[in-house]
Amino acid sequence: MHYVLVDEEYNLNNGGRTLEVAHVEDIDHAADMLVGFLPAEGILVVADLFSRRGPLNVGNPSDGQLALYHAIRRQGWEVNTIVPIHGLPTTWDEFMSIVGGATQLGQAQ
Repeated sequence: MHYVLVDEEYNLNNGGRTLEVAHVEDIDHAADMLVGFLPAEGILVVADLFSRRGPLNVGNPSDGQLALYHAIRRQGWEVNTIVPIHGLPTTWDEFMSIVGGATQLGQAQ
């Protein structure tokens, strides 16, 4: 088995498609959470930082959702769709309706 340590970011490329992997900091759930981004498609794949199973919780982000927002901004990614492992795909605009004006970690209600 082969492992790759990802401190900040790691890119995989098969010659036709790139997957950018990044570490998400400042979350209580796990110190070593990773997210994956397909830049050509604008698709972000996340595990436990964001999962949508029903109506959006508009204006009431969790600390994990804020950490995800900051990771996306830090990476400079242009996200169109967030695909959670445990939920329904969500557009960037829908995600931003949850995060709202709360852009600092710890502002979750």
